[in-house]
Amino acid sequence: MEKFKVKDNICLFTEKYSYNNTYVNVYLVRDESPVLVNVGPPEKSKDFMEVISESIPLEEIKIVLLLDSEREHVGAIPAFVSKLPKARFITSWLNYDLIINYTADIKLEMMREKWVLKSGKNRIKFFESMIPTPESLFVLIDGVLFTGSAFALDLKDGHIDESDRMEDIEELFHLYRNRAHKIGEYMEKLGAHEIEAIAPAHGPVLKGNVGDYIEKWKILSNTLKGQEKN
Repeated sequence: MEKFKVKDNICLFTEKYSYNNTYVNVYLVRDESPVLVNVGPPEKSKDFMEVISESIPLEEIKIVLLLDSEREHVGAIPAFVSKLPKARFITSWLNYDLIINYTADIKLEMMREKWVLKSGKNRIKFFESMIPTPESLFVLIDGVLFTGSAFALDLKDGHIDESDRMEDIEELFHLYRNRAHKIGEYMEKLGAHEIEAIAPAHGPVLKGNVGDYIEKWKILSNTLKGQEKN
């Protein structure tokens, strides 16, 4: 288990998850009401809890954001629910029935588009992204965009990557080809916001060329949409 600082108030906890170079990420945002983004897979729940508790007592976490329903990102929900009985667990409305299947003990709230939640000095903004799956969502906190599996690249220059990954970003776009024509709309929602870093559920936190990556996906999507009309 490794820990990295994304910003002074945001930590990345990451653990190698499979036989290849794939890591699963969980994030902690310190604030008056501390926020946890995803909880990891069930077999890593103890490891994540231990390393998170070195930074903050678990019972102080007040908000848990579940960005999709994939087992490697949220399968540890039963363990975290038992340790955080007073925390708010929040996901997308499309995710609700999928998340409930992990445990009946969870008191789950459904995010809606344009929801804004305060965690103290920070405002949490929610976006329906539907990338890579219809129930996925983006969350923006203090200039960091948490994206689930979207923007998840292979490790190259470490877990905090400020290098130029434009070729990799373009290649990743085409993996979402079944939804690629809609990606431009999702990227458009982000245009009014200052984004310093992209924090995916796998791979490195991207801190270089972030605006260019978002714009590239928008251009590729709009180009594809134009080709479909012809």
